[in-house]
Amino acid sequence: MDMISAAGYARYSTNNQTENSIAYQMHEITGYCAAHNIRLTHTFIDEGKSGTNTNRDGFQDMLRAAKNKEFNNIIIYDVTRGSRDIADWFCFRKMMSELGINVISCHQKLGDPLNPNDFLTEFITVGLGQHQVLETRQKSIDGSSAAARKGLFLGGTPPYGYEIVNQEYKIVPSEARIVREAFRLYYEGYSYSYIMKELKIGDIRGRKGSYMNKNSLYYMFKNPRYAGVYIWNEYTYQIMRKYVGRKPNNRKIELEGIIPAIVSVEIWKGVQRRMESNKKRTYTPKRKRTFFLSGIIKCGICGENYIAHASTSKGKEYKYYVCSNRYGKSNVPDRCKSNPVRCDELDNFVIEAVKNCLLEHTDFKALANKIAERFKELNTINNTKTVEIKKELTSIKNKIQNGINAVLEGLDSEELREQLKTLKLKQEYLEGCLKNAQNTRFIDVDALAEALRNDVENLEHENEEKIRNCIRNHVPYIIANEDGSFTVAVGYILPGQESAAKEKLPSQMRKELYIAWQGQ
Repeated sequence: MDMISAAGYARYSTNNQTENSIAYQMHEITGYCAAHNIRLTHTFIDEGKSGTNTNRDGFQDMLRAAKNKEFNNIIIYDVTRGSRDIADWFCFRKMMSELGINVISCHQKLGDPLNPNDFLTEFITVGLGQHQVLETRQKSIDGSSAAARKGLFLGGTPPYGYEIVNQEYKIVPSEARIVREAFRLYYEGYSYSYIMKELKIGDIRGRKGSYMNKNSLYYMFKNPRYAGVYIWNEYTYQIMRKYVGRKPNNRKIELEGIIPAIVSVEIWKGVQRRMESNKKRTYTPKRKRTFFLSGIIKCGICGENYIAHASTSKGKEYKYYVCSNRYGKSNVPDRCKSNPVRCDELDNFVIEAVKNCLLEHTDFKALANKIAERFKELNTINNTKTVEIKKELTSIKNKIQNGINAVLEGLDSEELREQLKTLKLKQEYLEGCLKNAQNTRFIDVDALAEALRNDVENLEHENEEKIRNCIRNHVPYIIANEDGSFTVAVGYILPGQESAAKEKLPSQMRKELYIAWQGQ
């Protein structure tokens, strides 16, 4: 008789159980297999994992293998190793029944879960396991509650300003001075920025090793322990090891004066009032800054893009375009030596360049006709390219089919598969090129003439968004030269050529996209 296949699953949960527990479980599982002519083909193990949920690596790996029908039995030492949660256990049993996989316990009789008597026996067995977990949990909570009523430290990270000695909170004088002064300054109306600078908070490492920041101040001011108020078990985050969000806990313990206070209750309450007041304050949103040339300026020295930068001095705002290799990146050994340029100066220069480019053609209809003729030439070039692309695409498809035929005939190799992969990528590229080349468009001359006329009017408009859009229609790139001058490419971006116009460096090909230029 052929041996049936099975997977063995073993688990232990707490530090009181050791790897010997796994070894013993596997000893029992292999013994059961030998006694019942079962071939053990898979082993899944979870070490130090609770049985109150199924979010365990080994258990999940076993479920995936079961869905792939890699075995037809699962053997466990006893039911508690599988789960200590009734709902999880019977969900698992139902899944295995649907997959046609039998679940076997070395020391318990597991029958048909659809049989009333078998179900009742199994329900009681799993229920006793869950009862044991709940009982242990209750004893643990009772013990923690008793310790909490004494104000003892129950784990986590002690707040800055305290240290823990024999589970008791002790004040660290050097740290408490910083905490006390931070509370006082905020109580008296000073800002986070002022407190950070005055007390050099940014130079202080917190309990987890990272430097403190404004968020550190926020959580410091919100922590009631600095006022001697001890709170434990305020929220519930998990039920039976399953995350349930943040819910108020009816077993919350709150005691005043049981741990040493660093700040007075008066200052603590004053700080809370100010924080609550700030939360309710309505802020007037700042007007969105418009930077006309963001993303189209390239540094002629290092090749990086320019970014927009704003600063305020004596109540007045100043806007600049600066090389990102000088201002926008950290830990760069060789920063760019380019100088920033005032936004208003460069913006005005570019606006005038676009105006001059458009206005040198007093007849917008004639200008539109010239653009349409150039576009027609490009369509003719694209039609020629289409024939070439189709020819190359046919050749690539033939090579791919020949490669597939070779694989089917048994001439398979890693090198052949790599070549096929490369050919398929090239096929996708050529198909994209063909689609673009065949995308023939026609220019409505009257509509284009009207659009060009509107662009000139928009440059005189006060609407910053209209000005920005007009500039983007006619300026594909700007080069910030090493001598401080700027080369501005100005023209008309032909329809369908927008992606090429966004290339970072000027090229001979790009010059085909424009019909007019204005330099330096």
